[in-house]
Amino acid sequence: MTNEKIFKKAIEKVIKNGWKGVNPLEIKIEPHDKTIPRDIIDVMSWITAQPYIIELIFFPDFAKALWGEEWQEGDCIKQSADEMFLRPPSRWKYYQHQMLDEIQEGKDPIKYLEQFIK
Repeated sequence: MTNEKIFKKAIEKVIKNGWKGVNPLEIKIEPHDKTIPRDIIDVMSWITAQPYIIELIFFPDFAKALWGEEWQEGDCIKQSADEMFLRPPSRWKYYQHQMLDEIQEGKDPIKYLEQFIK
């Protein structure tokens, strides 16, 4: 799935879960040159929205709407062998922290979201 499609599905999910933030995908570029094809403008709009998207996925209200507060049956927690088996108090904080770990490993944070929006 492309990053744009992943993010669109994540936005749909958080809105369905009650999130009331501003959708950066609604930011549209309208160039002065009307001869630029619409598909090029759409790509430019997606590129322009990128910094806002990365910032947005770390906002607590967005994370709460995506992952929720309460743990669900079947949730798995990634832990090393030397850690005690304790669930963090908030589901969203745990998954947000895991996303930060992915970034530190050089991975794409939007790709991390893909497993939660299927």
